[in-house]
Amino acid sequence: KIKVIQILDENEIPTSEVFYMAPIRFKIVVEIFEFISNALIDIKILSKDGIIITHSINSDAGFEYNLSPGTHEFIITLENSFHPDYYNITVGVHYPNGNTIDYLEHIYDFEVLNIGKAEDVARI
Repeated sequence: KIKVIQILDENEIPTSEVFYMAPIRFKIVVEIFEFISNALIDIKILSKDGIIITHSINSDAGFEYNLSPGTHEFIITLENSFHPDYYNITVGVHYPNGNTIDYLEHIYDFEVLNIGKAEDVARI
């Protein structure tokens, strides 16, 4: 079961705003009730109109998660090449065969700002 979904800023504080071109750090906490070999965790970022912009899954990056019963925390960093706008995320946890354990759609809204962290990064 998915317990926590957050975007973290550079100080590990939950936020709903991301600087333009700055990496996006997601914190996902799941509670597992039985051992799961090669669990799949996926994140979709969708536009405010519901269009899937990107879909990332741990198996695509070569990460294997063997999850024992209990609570597990994941920090996932995605490259941010999004235009300034409003987005939301969908998160899922699945068995290796694709069967879903938990799946939350449009669960966390966030904004990519039109200013970057560095002085010379902005989108007008």
